[in-house]
Amino acid sequence: MGFYELIYDCGDSNYCVDCVTSLDFNAKPYFLKICSKHKLEIGKVFVDYSLNDFIKKYSTKNYCKSGTVKVLDIKKHKNMSLVKLEVEDFDISTLSPSKIVYFSEFNDEPSFSIINNKTIIIDIFSDYKIKRKKNVDPNICYDWNKNDVYVLK
Repeated sequence: MGFYELIYDCGDSNYCVDCVTSLDFNAKPYFLKICSKHKLEIGKVFVDYSLNDFIKKYSTKNYCKSGTVKVLDIKKHKNMSLVKLEVEDFDISTLSPSKIVYFSEFNDEPSFSIINNKTIIIDIFSDYKIKRKKNVDPNICYDWNKNDVYVLK
């Protein structure tokens, strides 16, 4: 049993690090370190963001999709972040209007809509939904005490 970190190479000497435990391999990873490219900020664009959880909640069909999203707004709520995202090339015709949720945090906006020909969704943000490239360089290491990534000399 133990804790295991996975280092992601995000390019330009940026690294994210997540952690899993052998106690529960079904649990989603917990990110120990988020690089500047993947920090949640208004205006940030994530190129390969998983929409699978959103689709499972609101769709009449079960399918998988990732897409490019732009963060339009963020509302912190207890231990989570609700985000309003603009999603490129996302057909909402498979989403069920009967499942729409209205968010008071966003002035009662619906969980999905088309505004000015752009698809807008509101969902819980999760770092693990952003696809990252696993680091393969054995000289890149994670220091648990400093919560930092370094290069072996």
